[in-house]
Amino acid sequence: MMDKYMKKMHILILVLGVLNAHCAQLDPPNLTNDGLPLKAERFFTIHTDEGTCMDIDISPNGKQLAFTLLGNIFTMPTTGGKAVQLTTGLSWDRHPKWSPDGKKLAYLSDGTGTENIWVMDADGSHKRAISQEGLNAFVNGFRWSDIGNKIEANGHVHDLKGHKEPMARNNLHAVDSIVKHLELPYSKAILSPDGHWLAHINLKVWNQRKDGDNHLKLRELRTGEERCLVCPIDQWRENWEQFTFSKDSRTLWIGYGGKIHRIDIDTGEDTIIPFTADIQVEMGSSLYHTFSMDDKVPEVSYLESGHLSPDGKSYVFSALSQLYTMQLPHGKPKVLVEQSTGQFAPRYSPDGSKIAFVTYETDTIGNLWVVSADGGVPKKLTATPGYYQHPEWSPNGKWISVVKAHEPPTWKNALSNVGSLLLISSDGKTMKRVQDSVEIDDSGGFTPSGKELVLLTRPRKSKYKKLQKKHLETGKTTTLALLDRYAKEVSLSPDGRHVLYRIGNSIYLTDITLHRESTPILSHGPNMGQIITINPVQGGHTADWTKDGKGLYYISNSNILEVSLAAITLTLDGQDPSYRKSRNVVPTDTLAHITLPFKEQKGEGVLALTGAKIITMGPRGVIAKGTLVIEGKRIRDIGHAGQIPIPRGARIMDVTGRTIVPGLIDMHAHNLLPDLYFPKQWWSLKENLNFGVTTARDPSCTFNNLGYVQLIESGKLIGPRSFGAIAHASDQFRIDTQEDARFLARAEKAHGALFLKVHDEYSRRQRQYMAIAAKEEGLNITGHTASINLHGIYNLSMILDGYTGREHITGNGRLYNDVAELSKIAKIWHTPTLINSSGKFAEIQHRYRSHLNYPPIKSLDHVPDSTLKKASTNTNLMHKESRGMYYARNFANLIKKGVRITAGSHGDYPGIQLHWEIWLLQQGGLSPYEALSMATVHAAEGLGLQNDLGSLEKGKIADLLILEKDPMQDIKNTLTIQTTIKNGVVHKPEQGPMKKGRENQR
Repeated sequence: MMDKYMKKMHILILVLGVLNAHCAQLDPPNLTNDGLPLKAERFFTIHTDEGTCMDIDISPNGKQLAFTLLGNIFTMPTTGGKAVQLTTGLSWDRHPKWSPDGKKLAYLSDGTGTENIWVMDADGSHKRAISQEGLNAFVNGFRWSDIGNKIEANGHVHDLKGHKEPMARNNLHAVDSIVKHLELPYSKAILSPDGHWLAHINLKVWNQRKDGDNHLKLRELRTGEERCLVCPIDQWRENWEQFTFSKDSRTLWIGYGGKIHRIDIDTGEDTIIPFTADIQVEMGSSLYHTFSMDDKVPEVSYLESGHLSPDGKSYVFSALSQLYTMQLPHGKPKVLVEQSTGQFAPRYSPDGSKIAFVTYETDTIGNLWVVSADGGVPKKLTATPGYYQHPEWSPNGKWISVVKAHEPPTWKNALSNVGSLLLISSDGKTMKRVQDSVEIDDSGGFTPSGKELVLLTRPRKSKYKKLQKKHLETGKTTTLALLDRYAKEVSLSPDGRHVLYRIGNSIYLTDITLHRESTPILSHGPNMGQIITINPVQGGHTADWTKDGKGLYYISNSNILEVSLAAITLTLDGQDPSYRKSRNVVPTDTLAHITLPFKEQKGEGVLALTGAKIITMGPRGVIAKGTLVIEGKRIRDIGHAGQIPIPRGARIMDVTGRTIVPGLIDMHAHNLLPDLYFPKQWWSLKENLNFGVTTARDPSCTFNNLGYVQLIESGKLIGPRSFGAIAHASDQFRIDTQEDARFLARAEKAHGALFLKVHDEYSRRQRQYMAIAAKEEGLNITGHTASINLHGIYNLSMILDGYTGREHITGNGRLYNDVAELSKIAKIWHTPTLINSSGKFAEIQHRYRSHLNYPPIKSLDHVPDSTLKKASTNTNLMHKESRGMYYARNFANLIKKGVRITAGSHGDYPGIQLHWEIWLLQQGGLSPYEALSMATVHAAEGLGLQNDLGSLEKGKIADLLILEKDPMQDIKNTLTIQTTIKNGVVHKPEQGPMKKGRENQR
């Protein structure tokens, strides 16, 4: 049922949709090419005779072709030859169409910042935009009208001066009606000018993840006869670029296989039209940066939660899952309670004598406790363990409200899981249930009278959360405001007028009595009205009110900052409009800067590994029998056995007959970490280290990722060292201005990020804003590539913008020499996540299930016997005609051409999946050494950490694997891990079946 629905939706989006925009005639747009904020700083020429995803159109007289290469439009004779480039610059231009008289070309270009219709003369002169639409306005393309020099698109007619008006009737092109009548599931279809032929390419819905080919077929509409023109033409393409019939309907012109093809309709003869092109490429500046890992004593730079005492003189906070108290402003933090559990969410009692907090004794199960503000032995208040969050005291100190989740929070139920709001007496003797189905991150609390509770709920199927007050005696509920679904840490001020909430790194405040709506909607859009952004320079979290309600305070890294409500009120009342205009920061006081050094987990003393074959992946190459000396966390020396002195007192580990390789670096590892708390241990982190992943790059991490980084660094959590960035997606993060992008970059850098991650649903202008911000902050930047891409290879434009990384395969098929050359000169690292894109999870999982420490992921717990039989008889990772092999061969070929590729697992099977990725790259045509380099030395370069990671060299971090067998003899020997050493610390992989209960943590 879902597949059928998806097919209909894709057909609707790709072909039949006719968008009815505003009917009013618009003034002519500003016909300039100044809509892109980034300026070109690098200029190259790429010579090619191949093209990736070329749009093709033929002139009315049949003598000229227009086609695209790397976002530029070219023309040449239909007989082939040297192509002439008509468009240049940073804009990405596509979809060229000749005018009926052959004197002009219309095309789509993002030169205005979003994609619009442009027109130029046939020689490339007089370029101008004739539309001024927003993002994704022309997914359905456009066509020249049959009468006059006008263009039809989205239910409107555009003239060449930039005016538009509604079409007289809602025309559906003839091809749309025909295909709808024939019920053909297709990705692209065109009708011949004489109306006799329908050429179409079948639809291969990407997320069905099935094998199969695309076919170019021809249907004779008078007889219904259908035959293949090119079968297969490509594999697993969901949408296709433009192809066309000649005006006499005798030939079809299409790009595939990197070439331009002319296909004779009568005979089916397929002729390649040879071309060469010198592509003039313009790019923004390179954004690539390198970083170093120092050996300084680390300090806490992320506080998990905290609370100010009622008298404002002390502060209790959680860092490294431990509670500390300190006197303000310059006191030294001291441990509050010695417990082996993680301690979080501390709250002072109204008189300041006690502190309530929650713990997690296992990954997701804990209790509510109370302890004297001076420390001592805590008292457990909860009778049954569970996932408790957000304790709040009643004004009289007799009750504590707390949320208990219905299910242990996991990545699966992050949006659906809810909890019960409970009242527990401060002596632990009484428990009352106030309401079910409240948000787990409900920070609610009591009103000053103590007669009402503030709570946060979200009705099913609603995109908004409800901020409500509930009277404890009458049960009456009052809705105060609706909030964005991403809003967290929502808090009502003591006066009941002001609401605090956080979205991402931004803290917002508003006076709900100033909103005109009866129920105000609180979000983070550009037209927020009476909403103030607290600290638009860097942001923060855990904002709360002072006891008197005259101010608020929040955490920004390791600082506790305070803001006067009076200063904010001036802005909200409109008396200080400069804030909204210039984004000046509301005056902020620093209550405390917390300095808390901690001990890094690293090797101690000196360890010498002797007798092994060492594959250094560095300048030393392969050492047949060597010695490697580790001192602390770094490699002290490395070389041939007998030539490297072993220091006196060193521990010696004889590893004769073994093979040593660098620790693996996963360049796309989603570890599925909880966002609302820090577990004592987490299965995916542990699994990664079990399988030799010593460094993980997570391009879609949680807001609290820096807390995980510190816990791993301190040794309190077992796992690979982590480098992460929040994935900036348009549904959660607004990038309306350059300053918005700068804020996101500053906040990410403050949270320890080395790179930014940007999704490709933003406009080109917005993505360039992020590129500029990354350069200013000295960060690398990577872009997400959607597998289902209605714009073809449009997202390759991020390469022109200087992006340093690209995530996932390109869902439009192979990348040819033009993209290979562009990638090389741009110095961008592609991370294809081949296994994730393969459609072969079931077979792979069952073939290697003996290596897994947990059961199949959801939807793979039942696999047909036919699949199991096929899996057991296939000796390769994937069969030669599979989707995974299709892309593996393509990327292996790109590597041979000098393109930078790194291995990323996507984290569906933490740890082991990176091995599969390496194996598949090797199976695609690489040597074992080349494949291993994708997860070691090249991955380190992609991270910008090649000075410390990726190869075994003197002075680098001691991350390495001791393997029982040599992966150069068989790449699958990467799984024969005997010992993992990370940061100089020896880890023995855990063996055996999954521990009971882990399946509930997924």
